[in-house]
Amino acid sequence: MAITVDLDYVFKNVYGHPIKEDQPDPDNADEVVSKELTLRAVSVNALLTNEQGNDGDEKARRWRLAMQLHEGENELTIKEASLIKKQIGKNYSPIIVGQAYDLLDPPKAKKKKQASLIPDDDRETS
Repeated sequence: MAITVDLDYVFKNVYGHPIKEDQPDPDNADEVVSKELTLRAVSVNALLTNEQGNDGDEKARRWRLAMQLHEGENELTIKEASLIKKQIGKNYSPIIVGQAYDLLDPPKAKKKKQASLIPDDDRETS
């Protein structure tokens, strides 16, 4: 099963303004430009983050998926979306992770709502 994901989604700060990030200028390697941060860029960066313990096969699989996304792919399998979510969760702040997870969750999973955003174990008791 494949899902279509809006990988060109621009992350927003808490005020609803686009989050920008300095990135290498594709036309001049010596320059840096400020660009709006997209789910595509975050996903590619997260997939290409090196982790201890990953073997060559896992690194190559993540590189191939990152290149597909970089080249414009918007269709993901549930397994690919899960891998991207896992990597974003490990490498980004809550403002990025929250928005990314909302975009990467398949529609079926979104229907299942929690009664509370904070698990019972994490709530303070009085």
